[in-house]
Amino acid sequence: MNHRLIRITLILAVFCLAWTTMLWAQEEEQETRIEQKEVPQAVLDAFHKAYPGAEKITFSREEENGQTKYEISFTVKGKKKEVSYAPDGKVLEVEEEIGLEEIPRTIIDLIKSHTTAFKILKAEKITEGDFEGYELKFEYTRKGKTRVREVLFDAQGNKVQQPERGNSENERD
Repeated sequence: MNHRLIRITLILAVFCLAWTTMLWAQEEEQETRIEQKEVPQAVLDAFHKAYPGAEKITFSREEENGQTKYEISFTVKGKKKEVSYAPDGKVLEVEEEIGLEEIPRTIIDLIKSHTTAFKILKAEKITEGDFEGYELKFEYTRKGKTRVREVLFDAQGNKVQQPERGNSENERD
């Protein structure tokens, strides 16, 4: 009976820890879809000036580390883009979908140096302040397991670790 009580207590403690961690992670970054009328005029003005031909426009507000930013997702000339703005209309980040032919050769060569069996699922050009780079989501096989990974590279093809972007990897059998 005593072992059973200890086991239940341990299970509850692990559950509570996991739940608390999940709630904390949600508080770190929370994105909410919003209507255009909820977006500050400075953001709308900056967006319309920069992207007059934008289509399929959606808006969201994100709270990250106590800071509010507005993200506008859209297509322009058939390509998907997402631009993040500060409430005053300053551009914080631009993510632009790119074709495989636009990925720098140094990045492709770096991936090939680790595995020859890979498939690029998504490629984006990222501009954030003075940083310009490429985020790739690709699938590859290692030790009999298919893995999907997102990696951020700088413009020279070096792998970059950025705390807000992280480095993610998922496995599939």
